[in-house]
Parts: sequence; C-alpha cells; structure tokens
Amino acid sequence: MALLPTESDLQKAQNFINDVIKFYENNNNEFDILEIIEFIIATKPILDGVLDDDQKENLKLFTEFVIKSDNFINFEQEQSNLRINLSLAKVEETMRLLEENIKNLTNYLQENITSYSAGLLSEEIKSAQLILDDPKYIWEIREVNTKLSELLDSIVKKEQEIKKINQEKEIAKNHISKLETYLRENITSELGPEIFKKVESLEKGMNNVDYDQLLQINKDTDKFIIKNDLKTEADIIVEKKAEQKRIAKEKKSQEKERKEKERLKEKERLKNFKTVYMSCTHDISKQYDDTYSWWYDGKKIGWIASGQEYSFKLNGSTFVEEILATSTFRVSKLSGLDNFKITIDMSSVLGDMTYVYETNFYNKESVLFFKNRRYRGICY
Repeated sequence: MALLPTESDLQKAQNFINDVIKFYENNNNEFDILEIIEFIIATKPILDGVLDDDQKENLKLFTEFVIKSDNFINFEQEQSNLRINLSLAKVEETMRLLEENIKNLTNYLQENITSYSAGLLSEEIKSAQLILDDPKYIWEIREVNTKLSELLDSIVKKEQEIKKINQEKEIAKNHISKLETYLRENITSELGPEIFKKVESLEKGMNNVDYDQLLQINKDTDKFIIKNDLKTEADIIVEKKAEQKRIAKEKKSQEKERKEKERLKEKERLKNFKTVYMSCTHDISKQYDDTYSWWYDGKKIGWIASGQEYSFKLNGSTFVEEILATSTFRVSKLSGLDNFKITIDMSSVLGDMTYVYETNFYNKESVLFFKNRRYRGICY
C-alpha cells in the first residue's frame, strides 16, 4: 500500500462528485432532484480543476447533504475500494515492467558484451535492481522505467548505426581491393589516375563516421567500376563459372523438358497401341534352333516356349514357379521404341541357365546372349 500514489485534495473532491453522479444515475429516488442539480452546478468548477475556498465550502455542504444516505456511503466505499484495486494493479504492472526492462537490458548486455555502452548498461542495471528489490515510490519506479526504455532504444539505435557504417566500410574495403588488384593486372591502364583518386576517396570515407557520405562514395565507386567494366582475373573466372553453371542448368532444364515431351508422346502412343506378335529363331552353334514367340501390348510382354505362355511386367522382376522348374523374368527398357532387355533365369533339376534377349518389337528384331555368345535372331 505504501507504493500507492497519494491522492491530492482536488482528486479526492473530483472522485467524490463523480461518485455522487454515478450513484444518482441508478438511484433517482435517493435525493431530491432539484437539490442534487444545484450542488452539481455549484461544484462544477472542481471537475474543471478549480478548488479554491469557495469551492471547498460548496464541497462541504454537498458532502453533508449526501452522507445522510447510508446507501450512498456504502456505494462510495465500494468505489474507493475499486480505485484502490485499480491503483494496486497499476503498481503491479509498473513493477512487472521494471523487471522486464532489467531483463531486456541484461540480455542485451550478455549478447553485446563488447558494446561501447557495456559499462553504462551495467551501472543502470545495478541501480534499477536496487529499486526493484526495495521499491519506495511509484513515481520513482515509473521514472526508472522510462529511463531504461529510452536507454535501450538509444543504444539499439546507436548499435544499428555502427553496424550500417561497418557494413559500408567492408564494402569500401572490397572496392579498394578490387581497384588495386585491377591496377596490378593492368598496370598500363589509362584509368590509373582515376582509380588512384577513387581509392583515396574510399580510404578517407572509411576514416570518417559519416554514414551517408561513405554510402555515396561506395555508390559512386560502383558506378565507376560498372561504367568502365573493370574486371579482375578472379572476376572473369567467377563469371565464366557462373556462365558455365547457367548453361549446364539450362541444358538440364531443356533435357528434362525434352524427356517429359517424349514421355507424354509415348503415353499417348500407347493409349491406342496394337499388340505386336512375332516369332524369333536363334541358331545356337548349329546344334539346335532356339525358337520362341513373343507378344507385346504396350503394358506387358508375353513369351511362349514349348507351348507354355508367360507374361511379365515391363520393369522389375516376375517370378514363375512350376512343378519341376522356376523362372525369373527381369525386364529393363532400352533406348528406342518398344525395345527391351529381357533376362530369363531358369532353374530346374537339369541345372541353371540364363538367357538374355534384347528384343525390339517396333523393328521386330531380337538378339540372344547365351553362355557368353551373341546370336542374332530371325524374326517374323
């Protein structure tokens, strides 16, 4: 309660009159309307901020009139308690704000320990903490809050200005390095005298603390470099790499677009695809004819051998299990229309054998790879 702000006589008087008005609005029968209006008119200057001897006398008469009502006395006590609670809430909020300001300044100091303001911040934090630990006056806390908020704002603003200047200094350093490198690589350049002036201007700008001036110097230097197309050997290498990267990216994009067009075209072609049938004979060492029939419907491949028909998907593996043997068909797409590599792994009581066919249904061609030999087939 000690931190609650003390009400002046004027504030107390204004609160009293406002309480009477508010009470009467909901209790019209409590007082005579004419008398109430007369007192309110007489004490109106108090609401306007005037509390001289005449108004004090009017207030005294007004008070003696309304305190005859027990209902009003109870209402005024309730209003007084409400004002106290509101004041307490404001005190708590002011204390919370002080605690938050101390925390923000402490965090800032921890993150910017080398700041030019580190010493000042440390002292202000200590001073504010003493007040937080033993608060005496609400006005004092409010003053500290204002001071800490303004201090942090000013420091952050100053740090931002320093950061901006340092960024421009770094740009100036890069300009100087570029111009000096260009001169070393082009020692007979007619731009030599102008470059010397630019470097001198940049160095002077870096020694000043005028951000706007250094910013303008950097802009002028940028224009000079661009206008005269000043490029160091390193710049040229970087440009070549960037161009190579751009070309590679463009080729990749074009290739991707080409493949997508081919995919869509192939998809459209396969919509109305007519099944291809063909038989192929492969002469293996003139010992026996290896003749099989094939079909392809755009979705699956069929293989007919010894009266047995097998069908398998166009990619991946298909496993077939029979009474005396098992077969695995592995298919992969080759370049060209309807061209596939078909690997058949057979396992039976007679042993294991692998047949590899490169079969083109579009051209009706087939090549067999068997036991490290290649056999071109005759297809019809």
